[in-house]
Amino acid sequence: MIKELYDNATEVSSKALMSFDEEKYDKYFIISFPLTTGIYSGWIRDDKASQKEEVDERVFLYQEDGQYYFYKQGQHLKKVSEDDMNKILDYIKTKKIS
Repeated sequence: MIKELYDNATEVSSKALMSFDEEKYDKYFIISFPLTTGIYSGWIRDDKASQKEEVDERVFLYQEDGQYYFYKQGQHLKKVSEDDMNKILDYIKTKKIS
């Protein structure tokens, strides 16, 4: 259900995102979906073989200025509607996820 909400959320940025700044926010959820990209990104350096970094597949759900957003590296920022956020919170309450 949460993956469907993520897939259908409205994109509100025009560029792919870098890694989420976990130090900027003090409250957020980390959502892990099954691997979707199946690719790795590599740093461009002389020793490319030892400088590979896996794409971060986590989705961060956070609040800023009263709005909720899905943030995933390499994707566009997505805004979560109030109704969809209520569905997520209801789901969390029923599953007693901490």
